[in-house]
Order: sequence, then structure tokens, then C-alpha cells
Amino acid sequence: MRDILISGIDSLVGIHLAAHYLASSDDNIWYLTTGHRYASEETIGNEVWNTLEQIAPIRGAETIRRLHRVEVGHAGDELRLPNVTFRADQVWYLGAWRPGNGETAEHSAEAATLQALLSILPNIGTREFNYVGPKGEQEIEEQCQAHQIGYRWMRPSVIVGKDNRLRKPRGGEFLLFLQILHDVKVEIEERLPEYFQLQSLRCCAPADARVNLIAVADAIAMMARLAGQEETLGRHYYIAAPSDTSLESLCERVGTMYGLSLLVVQDRKELNAIDQILDERWGGVRTYLTLPQQSLCNSRGTAMEIATEGASIDEEEQLVFLEAAHRSQEANRAARRQRVAGLPAILTKETIDRDGLELTYYAGGEKGSLVVLLHALGQRLDYWYRLVEQLTHYHRVILWEPRGITSPPHPLRLTDHVADLDSILRREAVDSCHLACWCTGPKVAVEFYLQRADAVRSMVFLNSTFKCFDRPQEFETDYEHNLESLCRVVDGRPGIAGSVMKSMQTGSASEATELLLEMESKELARHVLSLVNVDLRPYLLSPFQTPFTTVNYARQLIDFWSHDTTLKANQVKAPVLFIAAEYDQIASPAASQAAAQIFPLAQYIQVQGATHYCLYDRPDLIADLMEAFFDGLSSR
Repeated sequence: MRDILISGIDSLVGIHLAAHYLASSDDNIWYLTTGHRYASEETIGNEVWNTLEQIAPIRGAETIRRLHRVEVGHAGDELRLPNVTFRADQVWYLGAWRPGNGETAEHSAEAATLQALLSILPNIGTREFNYVGPKGEQEIEEQCQAHQIGYRWMRPSVIVGKDNRLRKPRGGEFLLFLQILHDVKVEIEERLPEYFQLQSLRCCAPADARVNLIAVADAIAMMARLAGQEETLGRHYYIAAPSDTSLESLCERVGTMYGLSLLVVQDRKELNAIDQILDERWGGVRTYLTLPQQSLCNSRGTAMEIATEGASIDEEEQLVFLEAAHRSQEANRAARRQRVAGLPAILTKETIDRDGLELTYYAGGEKGSLVVLLHALGQRLDYWYRLVEQLTHYHRVILWEPRGITSPPHPLRLTDHVADLDSILRREAVDSCHLACWCTGPKVAVEFYLQRADAVRSMVFLNSTFKCFDRPQEFETDYEHNLESLCRVVDGRPGIAGSVMKSMQTGSASEATELLLEMESKELARHVLSLVNVDLRPYLLSPFQTPFTTVNYARQLIDFWSHDTTLKANQVKAPVLFIAAEYDQIASPAASQAAAQIFPLAQYIQVQGATHYCLYDRPDLIADLMEAFFDGLSSR
């Protein structure tokens, strides 16, 4: 009986690897948990148990009792084990393929975890280390040799298996491949529902590109057998099925199942802006296109041995898998929409008396650090709900609609909004929090920070507008310029607010679909990416509901634009993450990038293919960016 440690169990490969050892041996299986977003012990146990029932139904309930969780601390590059006696004869590290190109916060966090794990191997009696991932690391081999620990590197081809609730990209690349496709399709159809009825979606690859699809059970059996043979130590293996599948034919089957035309093109110039988004998010998938066997090698040029077993996945099996995956994605999408729709009903409502007027705010989530959301002036909270649904899994969240548009006696000033934030935090007895601010919210955050710096752990600025009267207009959008002209007219002549309100409502009508579909493919793609999500269009005119709200909104913005908070940026010592969007027509991405240069501890990220409403269109990504930012703060 051995003790086997798995890092990366929250994945398709990890679950099946744990279930394989529990079903075929008396080994104890241990797994590491690091980070507050790790799947719960109950979820891991349920997924392993469900897999066990599929591969070894005669095993009793006592089998799962050999699955043990090791909760560790993680400070920078150092893993801290609890004060218990723990040994691991063999350690598996399941590396991840991340979508997109280039280094990200997730890449960095994974690299830190890998280095930390390698550092503790001698302390836990490890004799063998198995690395499973898309690329080998020279450092891994060198550290293992220095400590006289045996080492194997296994690179699987594209593993195909049943979806689970973990949805991690380690060894589940094909599921992630399909999830990215599904996400892109949904995002585009939420802007123009008819788009894929008349336009194809393209990906770029060589004309003869092929992909090797291997069933997860076959891949696990191969890897476990290699790990059970001492003579495989120090060697490198490519885990694959006996034959490949044409990428073109696979994309044709995927497109049929997903209700679109998915084409493979060889020339990147054929890609339009929407195709390029898919190409960017799929960036890593090109590493899984089958290479000539003689060219397979590790990062040091050492040839890899080809390990094949079982049958290849034929066309019929692919269609069955694709149908099941798509059905699961649609079910998950429907469930999320239902959770988001029900979110307002489960948020706790609180009211404060502020100078004789009510200040109402909402709170959700019961654990983790506090994230306070600062909303755009004059807008409804609906824009936040998808992101709030994500954040409340790991944080307590507070949000409210800025006052002064619908409530008398007058529109509020920037200082009033700062005072509202202060009142809510004092009511909640908050010592420190993260501020996540959208659109006009960053100005409120900066002013609040200058009053109560100790209460602010960090700030996230989403699609920020720092527009003010005294600054050059080089970064000002057409929207901001036109809105200023309108507000000045309404402020000087309140009597015309009714006419302005009606003209805004008339001018906001959606463009005729027929006109859009007459555009050339590349022009249409760029235009669609700039469109507002159909769910949000009813809320765009919230400030212009009545002449009264129109006047109040105009006067609030005029006061807002009279303050240049960027002049105080050098006083902000809290870390700030700027997130901008490529197709933001409300707040210029260039303005956010320029502002990030003058905040002492600022980072800047631009989300490609996104709009001013990326917090609604891509809540998973925004939540991940925020979590990576928060996690980075904890390791300082």
C-alpha cells in the first residue's frame, strides 16, 4: 500500500486518476488544496465517487475513505503543510493548458504552486514525481535529480471525457475547447441573435491539421501503467490514441452540433474580428494539433516516446460526446440565468437615514473578504448581477444604486456619493474592503480613499471614466463629448428636459437587422462587437425616464466632470487594477491606460472583443481577473 499525492485533482484527469487508484489498488490518495477558489472537499469526494461507480461498481463505500484532503498554506513561492505526519511515495502534478496566448496571473500562480510543491518533495519522502502537462520544465528535472527523486513527463493528446462540475482545464482540453466555442457563440448572439445564421465562424490552422482524441479512461490507464514501471523513470512520453482525426472534419461535426458553420482556414487574413476572438481564446489549442511523431520532443529537445492504447474515438462516438457536452452547457447556462434572475430576491436589503432621506443598499455572500461595488451614476443594478452571482461564492458583496436621480430634493454631488459610501461602511463596521468600481465609480473611490485610506485594501476600476472639464479631450469618446453638450443644454434650460428625454428614447431604437446584415463580413463583425447586450438595452435610458430624472442626471454629471481626481492619483498607495474593453464606446480604453500610468501601484488589462458592459457579458473572466488580483495581494 502506497501514499500517492495528486496536485490538480480538481480536473477531469485528476478525478479519474484518483478513482483509478482507488478502484485498482489499496493505495491512499491524498490531494492538495491551495487557494480559496478550490473545489470543496464535498464536491471532490462526490466527483470521485461518481467516477468510481462507473469504473468499479462493486467497490464498497469504504473505498472513498482512502481519499484524503491535505489543506496547505501558500505564501508566495512557499507551500506550508499542516503540522501533521504526512508522506507521499509518489506525487502527480497535473499541469494546465490555459486558453489564450502569453503569460497571465493564472500562469504565474500555477508556476508558483509547482515550484512550491517541488521544494517540499524531500520533506515528505517522495521517491517519484510524475508531471502531466503540455510542456516539460527543465527546472523540474534538475530539482528532482538534485534530490534523487525519479521523474517522468507525460504529455497527453486531447483527452475526451464526460463533463463534470469542476470545469478545470487540466486534462480537459476538449471540454474547454467546446466551452470557449459555446461562450463566444452566446456572447455574439446576445448582441445580434441572427449573426451565426448568415455568418460562419473561422479558426486558423494548417490545411492538413489533425488532432489526436483519446478517451480519458485510456489515457489514465496508460499513465498509471507507465508510473508503475521503474524503467520509465527519467523518460518522456506522448500519451495518444492509435489514430488521429482531421481537424476540418471535427470542426464540421462540432459546428453541426452547435448550430453554426465552423470552418478551418489557412490564412489568418481571412479571420474577421469575431473569428480573431475565438482564435485568441483558443491560442493554446494549437499545441495539441498532431505533430509528426519524429518531431515530438520536450523543452530540452529530448525525443518523446509514443504511448498508444485502446481504440480511437470514431465519428459516431464524437457526435455522442458533442451532443452530451452541448446539452450540459445549455443546461448550465439556463441554470445560471435562473440564479441571476433570482439574485435580487436573496440579497439582504438595508436602509440608512441620511439627512432625512433613505439610503438603501444590498448585501450578499457570507464568507471571504468584503467587496464593495461602486455603480455608475443613474444606472440600475442589473448590470452587476451576473458578476455578483460569481463573487458571492467567495466574498461578501455590498452594492447600491447611486442616489440623486429619482429622489428629491436635488441631485447629489460627488462629495455626497463619497459620504454615502462612508455611511454604509460605518453601518457595517467595516475595517477594510476591496472597492470594485464601474464607469463613474472610480472617482468616488479615489475621493473616499483620500479620506479613509486604511479602509481600502485595493481598488478595481472597470471601464473607468475620469472625464473632467479642465483636462485635454484627447481620450474623450464621442459619447462623452455629446453627453456633455446635452447636459449643459438641460442644465441651462430645464424646461426642455421633456423634449430631450423623448429624443433620447427615439434615437436609441435598435438598428434594423436588415441593414446590419448587408455589411461586409469584417465590417459586420466589428460592428457586432460594439453592440450592447440585448438584455441590457431596456436599461440604457434609465436616467431619462422623466423630465425630472433627466435634469437631475445632467446636473450630477456636470458636478462630476468638475472634479479632476487624477490630480490626486499619486496619493493613492493602495493597489489598483484597471480593466478596460477594446470596444468600449462610452469610456475610452486609452484613458484608462493613461490613468494607470499615474497611480503608483496600478496594473492595466484590456479585454479584447469586449464592450463597456463586459462585467455583464463576461462575468467569469472579470471575476477571475479580480480574484487573481486579490490573491496577488495576499502573497505580498
